[in-house]
Amino acid sequence: MTKKPRHKRKALVLAASRHDSPAATVTELAALEFGRVSDIASVTQEQRVEFLRAGATRVYQMAVLAAGFLAMDKAEAVKKVADQYDIFGPALMNLACAGNDARILLDLIKSAEVRLAVALAIVEGAGENDADDPGAA
Repeated sequence: MTKKPRHKRKALVLAASRHDSPAATVTELAALEFGRVSDIASVTQEQRVEFLRAGATRVYQMAVLAAGFLAMDKAEAVKKVADQYDIFGPALMNLACAGNDARILLDLIKSAEVRLAVALAIVEGAGENDADDPGAA
């Protein structure tokens, strides 16, 4: 009977969609790349703030529109769209763009959560002497 590799007890668990996924080590988590997050990180602080403020504003505005639209029943929604087509016509694309903005903001926040967890694990000693992690330096 062969032994399964023993994961460090204090290793952070990163299970994307399955609870039976193996635990990810601190080194593995630290090595992750986060797509759009690296694009955002590569610009100046002023540019980041401007980009994030604009995205958050679009998400907020479309969330308000979406909540109001969803509060209507079908007949009321159809009448509102017919009466204000010039407003609601472009709203479909604006909702799609706001959804994309929301995903980018979510990716940013989740990526920061993982990086903070890694930093905390290292500070708290979880990254020490991880002999079972071949990627550990």
